[in-house]
Amino acid sequence: MADIRLEKEDDRYLAVKDNKTIAQLLFTPLPGKDAVSIDSIFVDKDYRGQGIAGKILAKAVLDAKKDGKKIKPICSFARAAFLRNPEYQKIRYRDDG
Repeated sequence: MADIRLEKEDDRYLAVKDNKTIAQLLFTPLPGKDAVSIDSIFVDKDYRGQGIAGKILAKAVLDAKKDGKKIKPICSFARAAFLRNPEYQKIRYRDDG
């Protein structure tokens, strides 16, 4: 992972290696809420199984915490990660409050 850069660009996070995007996380700000939804995470097939999806999600969670935002995990990977990680559950956005 040392040679992989994580970058935020508009409404997505990118994992970049050798100037090639190898993974991305797409998010959407929730209107009228201090929250974003994690809509999808994609990792290039040549890089799967190396923990890149988890690293890119961790970066999005860290940034959300810094910005005082909650996260609504929509994609299956993010939902599963939020169920497993008590720290992530602390910033989970719930429609019911």
